[in-house]
Amino acid sequence: MMTSRSDMQCKPNGQRPRALVFCRPYLLDDFRENVAPLSEAYDFRFLTDGNSPGTAETRQRFYARLGATNRDPGLTSEQEVDVMNRCRYLRNLPQQLALNMVRAMSSVLSEELDTFRPEVVLSHMVDDYVTHLLAELSRVRGIVYVGYAHSYFPGKTQVTRFGGGEAHDLREPNEDEVRRTLEKISLRTFRQNYQQKDTYTRARHLRAILRYRAKQIIFAYRARIERDPLHVHYGCLPYVVERRRWRDFPAPSDFHGNWREKIQLDSSTSNERPIVYFPLGYFPESTIDYWIEDRSFLNYQSTVLRICTSLGGHFRVVVKEHLHMLGGRDPAFYRALRDTPGVISVPPLEFSNDVLGMCDIVLMGAGSIGVEAFIRGKPIASVCNRSYWFSHARATGIDVSELDDWPDILRRAISSYIKPTEEERFEFVRQCLRSTMRTVRSGKRWPICEPGDLDLALNAGRSSAAPATYAGTEKVATSPV
Repeated sequence: MMTSRSDMQCKPNGQRPRALVFCRPYLLDDFRENVAPLSEAYDFRFLTDGNSPGTAETRQRFYARLGATNRDPGLTSEQEVDVMNRCRYLRNLPQQLALNMVRAMSSVLSEELDTFRPEVVLSHMVDDYVTHLLAELSRVRGIVYVGYAHSYFPGKTQVTRFGGGEAHDLREPNEDEVRRTLEKISLRTFRQNYQQKDTYTRARHLRAILRYRAKQIIFAYRARIERDPLHVHYGCLPYVVERRRWRDFPAPSDFHGNWREKIQLDSSTSNERPIVYFPLGYFPESTIDYWIEDRSFLNYQSTVLRICTSLGGHFRVVVKEHLHMLGGRDPAFYRALRDTPGVISVPPLEFSNDVLGMCDIVLMGAGSIGVEAFIRGKPIASVCNRSYWFSHARATGIDVSELDDWPDILRRAISSYIKPTEEERFEFVRQCLRSTMRTVRSGKRWPICEPGDLDLALNAGRSSAAPATYAGTEKVATSPV
C-alpha cells in the first residue's frame, strides 16, 4: 500500500506544498470537506468561477477583461478553437463572444497560477471550457491537473489527470478489495446508476419537464442578481441533458421489442455477419466532449447514424440507448436507428450485460462499457484511446476518418481475440482501481473521499510533475507532462 509523502516533500524552509483547488460554486462545501483533513499538510487556495462570498473567484476580472484580452501565450490558436468546440456552452454561442470568453478566462486563470504557484491543481474532471483551460494552462507550466468524479466502480471515485481521461494512478488496492469489486461488477444485473433511478416513467418525465422549466426561471434570476450572465452553469442549461418536451418520451415501438428473436433469426440466416454491439453514450458529457480526440463526435447523433449506416451492410449492429438519456433525445433519432438496414435497436431498460453476452465485439467510445466488455471476454474497438481502461483492456483503436476500413479492422479484432484468463481479469480490475479513491460517503453533490487516498492523489500529481515554471521566469514549459 502506498503511503503519504506530504511530510517528506515539504520544502527545506518548512513551507507546506501549495495546491490550487478549483470547483464550481455549488461544489465548494464538498471540496472543502474533502481537503479539510489535509489542511495542516498543504497550503490550499480555493478558487471558483461564480458567486462565492468568502472565496476567491474569477467573476470581476473575467468581465473586466472580456473583449479586451489577447490570446494567452501558453495557448495556440488551435487550442483556443478546441476549447470552444468541446464546451457544450461555447460551441452554441457566437464565435467572437466564445473567443472573448476563452481569452478573458485564460487571463484570470494564468494570473492565479502565476501568483499562487501551486505544485498541483485539484478539481472536478474537465467538463467545460473553464476546467479545460485550467488543465491546459497547468500543463504548460509543468503542473498536473488532478480531476475526480463519481466512478463506475461501486464505492469508488475515479481520478484522472488533465482532460482526456488519462488514469491518475495513486494507490495499490489490496487483494480483497479487487476480489469484492470484481464480484460486484460481474453480476448480470449490475448497473452503476450514479445516484439516478434505474427506471423511467411518464410520471418521472413530467416531473423532469417541470423541473427544467423551474430551472430556466431560477437560473435566469440568479444570473441577473449575481451579475453573471455568462456563467457556464447557467448558460449551458439549454445544451445539457434535460427533459424539455412531452413528445420526447419514447414509445416502445421506437425500438425492437423482439430484439432477441431478431438476433437469433439473423444468426441462423447470416452466419457471415458478426454481431457488433454499439451502446449509445450519454451526451453531452465529459467522456465524449473531452476524452474522444475526434471532434466529429460532438455532432453525436449524425455521427452515430453514419457509422451504423456504414456498418449495417457488413454486420448485425446492435444498438442500445443509455438508460439515463431517456426523455433527453428526440425519438426521431431512435426511429432512424431502428429503420437503418442491418441495425437492431434494443429497448433501453434491458440489461446491457444481456446484449454483451450475445455479441462478437463491442464498438464504443470511452464509457464504462469497456470495463464490462473486458471482464466478460469480449473484444473492444474504441474511438477513444485515452480512457483509463483502454490499454489494459487490449482494445483496438479506430478512427472515424477511416470508417471504410472498419469492417476489416473489426473482423481482424474478432478473429485474433483471446479471452482473458481469470488472473488477467483480476489484474485488469486491480489496475483500474489504482486510479480511484475510496468513497467515504456522498456529499451534497460530490463524493467525499478517504483522506489518505486524496493525499496520495495530490502527491502522485506533485511527484510526476515537471519542474514548475511560471510567467516571469526564464523558461516556460511547452511540452505535456
